[in-house]
Amino acid sequence: MGKLKSKDTRLLKFSIDYVYKTLTDFASYSRWWPHAIKFDIEHLNPSIIGTTINIQNGPFIKWKSKITGFKTNKLLAIDYIDGAWLGKTYYRFEEKDDGTELSLEIDLDVNRMWLKVLSLPINFEAIHTRQVKHVFNNLEKYLHENESEYMQNIRVSHIDHIVLTVRNIEETLKFYNSVLGMEIITFGDGRKALKFGIHKINLYDSGNKLTPKATSPVPGSADICFISHVPISRVVQELKNKNVEIIEGPVEKTGAAGKIISVYFRDPDGNLIELSNNSG
Repeated sequence: MGKLKSKDTRLLKFSIDYVYKTLTDFASYSRWWPHAIKFDIEHLNPSIIGTTINIQNGPFIKWKSKITGFKTNKLLAIDYIDGAWLGKTYYRFEEKDDGTELSLEIDLDVNRMWLKVLSLPINFEAIHTRQVKHVFNNLEKYLHENESEYMQNIRVSHIDHIVLTVRNIEETLKFYNSVLGMEIITFGDGRKALKFGIHKINLYDSGNKLTPKATSPVPGSADICFISHVPISRVVQELKNKNVEIIEGPVEKTGAAGKIISVYFRDPDGNLIELSNNSG
């Protein structure tokens, strides 16, 4: 009684970047959600988390939602914090060969007695699934109508590599390999790089005048944040075991995908390295 829990999924034949961008463009909701559902953005937070939206479905059912978490191109978490419903909602994004699989998961409790009474004879989950089907249909149409505009703009999906200008390539390779576990690779005309996941750090010798570089490359001028799945307590212990001086942390910061817990130290050139964990 008074519970609404379901999961609805739709394969959208659009890029995951495009679908995710649309779902986090809260101002666009009024243009593709069913007209019966009214949106009023109470507070729009540029960092997404903390955005609050008042929603009304018909003349009587009203509630307030708050964005409580996100992972770019993976997750959008929304809490129902006041009104007719209380609970949690999740949009999940999964990249497929032919598009994006979008799932909407809800786990809500009725927060009005008259709605609890109505839930006895009425199957709210069936009604919700029909509404979500309508929402997905509208979203699909909206994505199709606006795809050409989206594709006209340059959009970066991720970093392939960065370049560090260093005083001693071998010393840098040894540090990043032994401390951060990066793989040492050779490419091109015998150049050295550090690889981790799908990313790469190319190294330039500060004394090499022949290769193209940034306008004013200076060893020790970089400030880089890396994410590790290792708990931050283990990170701290490993850094101490390897005699790496921690200059700050653990401390809570805000990363590209939300809250992170970070420690700071320096590499052989004095570059500031921030090593972080999403959950601590």
